[in-house]
Amino acid sequence: MTQRNLWLLTLLICASGCQDDATSVTDPWSTKGPCLWIDQVAPALQPPAGLRLRFRALKCDGSALDEPLDASAITVLNDLTGKPFGAGDEGGESFFLADASLYSVYTVLALDLSDSIFEAGVDGAVLAAAEAFIEELLSGAADNHQVALLAFGSSANTVLAQGFTDNKAELLEALSALGGTRRGSTDLYGAYLAALTEVRSVEMDQNLILRTLVLVTDGTHEAGDTVVRHSQAVAARAAQPPVEIFTVGVEGAYDEAAVKELATDADHFVPVEDADTLLEALTELTNRLEAISDSNYVVGI
Repeated sequence: MTQRNLWLLTLLICASGCQDDATSVTDPWSTKGPCLWIDQVAPALQPPAGLRLRFRALKCDGSALDEPLDASAITVLNDLTGKPFGAGDEGGESFFLADASLYSVYTVLALDLSDSIFEAGVDGAVLAAAEAFIEELLSGAADNHQVALLAFGSSANTVLAQGFTDNKAELLEALSALGGTRRGSTDLYGAYLAALTEVRSVEMDQNLILRTLVLVTDGTHEAGDTVVRHSQAVAARAAQPPVEIFTVGVEGAYDEAAVKELATDADHFVPVEDADTLLEALTELTNRLEAISDSNYVVGI
């Protein structure tokens, strides 16, 4: 297997239903067709003469596939012969769903605990929903998920309450300590940038990494130069490495268009009409995160 084969293999994977008019994308390690998006590709040589290609497959809207891919949906071609591997003497092909040991998930939960949250009387609902979110996210058998907790208000009162950990007790203790503390006005963009910096600080190693941010707010940006900070936030959203960003707008005077813009796409914005439904909304987000994290695959040759 040559180095050239290794790179070209990335673009030779397609689920059944993809067509020849697949749209090119700026990321050379991604390929997008009308039904399937492949990204987070991590090729690795497997001594003595094989290779392993890890990747993630989602719908083109970024959501998890309705059904997992199986071996019948994957064809790996030898770019020199044009034939599938296994058709000649060059070796066989194997394909399987990546298990928890092959990828890791890192999520920052950013909570708006500004004055407006307390004045609306929804601070308790925000903390209760966050507790349920953490409980649900870390309740699975797999130990591949790490969560960090960020609380924000004004610039001076935005803090990383807990760094990345899979220790549920530590997270819940840090969350409990946030209760009753009003954090001033809302530095929405500053908190957003801080959360993205934190989740992008995780180093990529040989494993696939899914980075996610869940930001809960009821307000608009009230700190510093709004135009400049908005531009910085929009640029950070599109920066690398990629982050799946979900924003949750809680009842209040928040600017829906601005909060929606901070999400990866419109489907990643979750409006909550009242605090009573916030818990349900965050619980549903855990299901979406788990479905996306389970969309990792490995093809070996």
